[in-house]
Amino acid sequence: MIGDKNHWGKGYGTEAIRIAIFYAKNRLKIKKVLAGINKKNIPSKKVLLKNKFKIKKKHKNNFFLERRI
Repeated sequence: MIGDKNHWGKGYGTEAIRIAIFYAKNRLKIKKVLAGINKKNIPSKKVLLKNKFKIKKKHKNNFFLERRI
């Protein structure tokens, strides 16, 4: 979570997810990463989609996303 609104929209979340995916794949040898977000959290959805996550399931109030790595 990036709490300070002055830092929103600068790509920090996208970069953090990219680094986490890299670490999960190369260091931990993880094959799949799952994420769940509230449907109203559009910025988080954009960040995950930019990082090649796919929406796997839509629920009443949530999206569940997945990325195979």
